[in-house]
Amino acid sequence: MNFKLKMHQNFKNVHIYDGLLSDYKPSKAFTNEEKIIAFKKFMEKSKNPYALQMVQIMLSDFLMGVNKDDKNNIDWADLFADIMQHKDVEEMFIPLEEQLHDARLLGPCAQGRTTRLLQIWRALPS
Repeated sequence: MNFKLKMHQNFKNVHIYDGLLSDYKPSKAFTNEEKIIAFKKFMEKSKNPYALQMVQIMLSDFLMGVNKDDKNNIDWADLFADIMQHKDVEEMFIPLEEQLHDARLLGPCAQGRTTRLLQIWRALPS
């Protein structure tokens, strides 16, 4: 068995958090344009192919109007924009890439995105 596969088998199923993630409130009402800028900003900076694929999927879903984690009642596009506009995003960029990489490989669903993005959002200084 390849090491990466073995390592990923140890991760928890993000769906155990369905309905339990409710502490996120957007810092502002993001416009669609601001959300698109956040996706593009990430894609210009990232060198991680899996994280880039995940953000491309997120952008595509967003453009089709699919940006809601209905289990946790969170708009993951707002959450992503909140992270990308934060003054300390540079310090958290590598962990953000890692979380998006994991989302791409382990759960690109709305709940997988929300759970992983919330970990980054919670780690950002207030």
